[in-house]
Amino acid sequence: MAQFRLSSQIIGRSAGRSVVAAAAYRAGASFADDRTGQLHDYSRRRGVIHAEILVPENTPAWMLDRARLWNAVETAEKRKDAQLAREIQLSLPHELTGEQRRDLVRRFADEQFVRRGMIADIALHAPGKEGDDRNHHAHILLTMRELAGDGFGKKARDWNAPDVLQGWREAWAQEQNRTLEAHGHAARVDHRSLEAQGIDREPTQHLGQAASDMEQRGKPSRIVDENRAIEDRNNDRDESHRQAGALTLEIDRLKQEEATQVAERQAALADLQKLSTAQLEERHRREADEIRAQLSRQYGEHKQALDAAAQSLESRLQATGFRKVLRDITGRSAADRDRLQGIKATRGEIGQHERTTLTAFQQGQDRERRAHQAEQRQQLERIASAAAAAFERQRQAAIRAAAPTTPAEASQAKAVRLAAQLAAAARAQPGKETTATAKGFNEAGREPPKPAPADKSLTARASRRPRSHGRDFDRGR
Repeated sequence: MAQFRLSSQIIGRSAGRSVVAAAAYRAGASFADDRTGQLHDYSRRRGVIHAEILVPENTPAWMLDRARLWNAVETAEKRKDAQLAREIQLSLPHELTGEQRRDLVRRFADEQFVRRGMIADIALHAPGKEGDDRNHHAHILLTMRELAGDGFGKKARDWNAPDVLQGWREAWAQEQNRTLEAHGHAARVDHRSLEAQGIDREPTQHLGQAASDMEQRGKPSRIVDENRAIEDRNNDRDESHRQAGALTLEIDRLKQEEATQVAERQAALADLQKLSTAQLEERHRREADEIRAQLSRQYGEHKQALDAAAQSLESRLQATGFRKVLRDITGRSAADRDRLQGIKATRGEIGQHERTTLTAFQQGQDRERRAHQAEQRQQLERIASAAAAAFERQRQAAIRAAAPTTPAEASQAKAVRLAAQLAAAARAQPGKETTATAKGFNEAGREPPKPAPADKSLTARASRRPRSHGRDFDRGR
């Protein structure tokens, strides 16, 4: 699958480098350095697929001459520690054709660099004969000064802002993904770190030309050895994640079984509880009918007699004319009213007693109903608790089965955990500064290139062996 890489470095005199030598090597050309008088001849270099210069509008025509352009850059810088150019190194998707990769680099360089006012000298390199045949890559040398008239003006410091590099990385990932999708490839790249993507892996180090050649010749290489150790730890991580995934699936299966069993048992219990509740309600209904019947037997005849007496008294009290006058004179009306009032009081006491008796009875039934409902809830909870306890026992058994069983396995697991902790701690530490950081350019956590040998030794070696690997040589493989 396609892999993401966009790295940046400053080509500066403080490291003993020459941008003329760098441009000659990357383009596979032969240029003389006007400042030093040295000849940098890499015309016999193989593997340069395409090289061209992209310039902003109104750029002087002479700047399309690679030798004149970079000699002018050298001349414009006076300091012995001057920053001469910025190099962007890109990994190109091996899934694309050569023409598609060239167009991809052109679009990216034009949109991100040329439109900002930089001159972009791009060179596409093929994979080495003995290396990874997918290692297509590109080098882009960028000017660091604004154009002014027929030459260069002041340094553009805003190009060194940390968020600019981050924007280039994101744009490069997006441009690759659009191109891969447009040509029907499923591969995609991501400019974010493994940690930001949520991937538990240690990143390997990029193999430069020197390390790659040492590996091919069977010579020991620190980067190769460290990458192999990282790969071993990553393989251990993958196995741990595989085991953890299998354990998670087993636990999920057990959990699903538990949920199914709980649902089935609770459904069966709910049916029994419905029957029990119906039986309770039927008993309460019978008991209520019985208490009402008891009250009727106890007070029914007495209430009827009282009601009849009250009716008779009310009838006599409704007398009119001579009869009413006679009853009033004799005192019978007053006596009847007293008796009627006493009958009504007695009738009220009986009604109050009946209501109190029924209320107490209904409250007793309500308490029994609530206790019955609480017991039913506890029965359901006991089923869930028992199933949860059984699930926990099965889960612990599955964990013990997946845990290392031998001292060697336990030691290996501990080593993987320790390596992960160390990697996390390393990522938490601030990254080392690059040659560009001194001027405010953040290399997004990448270590700076090691100091290069002086250009004199470079030129001397280049004149004898164009395939020599000095600091100005290809670092994008």
